[in-house]
Amino acid sequence: MQHPDKLKAPFDILTTAYVDQLSPKDAETVAIHLLADSARMKEHGTILSWSEFNENPDPLVNRLLAKIIVGQFDRTRFQQQDADTVAVLSIENSAAYLALEVATEVARSFHFSKPPRIIRARKLPHGESPSPAMSQRKLAVRVTPITSGGETRTLVASLPDDDTSLQHVKTIIVVDDFKATQSTLNGGVQLAINLFRQFHPEKELFIIPTAGLGKPEQVKYEGVRSGHAEICDSITALDVHFGADRETGGAYIQANGFGKLPMRRAKASDFNGHDA
Repeated sequence: MQHPDKLKAPFDILTTAYVDQLSPKDAETVAIHLLADSARMKEHGTILSWSEFNENPDPLVNRLLAKIIVGQFDRTRFQQQDADTVAVLSIENSAAYLALEVATEVARSFHFSKPPRIIRARKLPHGESPSPAMSQRKLAVRVTPITSGGETRTLVASLPDDDTSLQHVKTIIVVDDFKATQSTLNGGVQLAINLFRQFHPEKELFIIPTAGLGKPEQVKYEGVRSGHAEICDSITALDVHFGADRETGGAYIQANGFGKLPMRRAKASDFNGHDA
């Protein structure tokens, strides 16, 4: 493990070599301090915005989060698998960057010959048409993300028209960016089940719901089963709690049991009297 002081480094120290040698636990420490240094609060303290993660993403930040997520996987689940039996369902837009790093990290961690395939799940406003690039084998579910102002969105994805390319998949990793109300993540899980039941309705599927960030107050899956699908507890890289520091006029963030850290780019007035 690196010396603790070297793990609490600013954003500009990230290099591929530096991130590659970090353990998942070290990556957690670095990511938490980067979050405190760079994140902002929006919508009266209800939305955490971290540009390096989602809006204008840095690949190494998403690599850090992918290390933390995959480090929590049950390794026994992957011992007899390879890239053809695992797929990653990416809930776009922001989670697309994290999903790519998760697929790559799965290949590294479990010694696959290549990363698993990624299935794109697009989140569309009501009435918007799906991409013409999608195949005819598409399905959709309805979700209500926290960022939609209460409006319903459609989560839609398709499988290749070629029946053979993904027919051996039995483990599906669903990747979202932020687990807030968990509506979108739940929708991604249901979409994954519906999509892959098209191959073999009787096949047992194992679903791993994941997110880059989440709130510890959110309800998690508790080994729920749905027909021929087993859904594990949802996994987040950083479970965060944040709020106003009324004494200093600043804001704080906590994650994964670490102590409170001051947010450099947020202040108490961002919350307008409401802690997250």
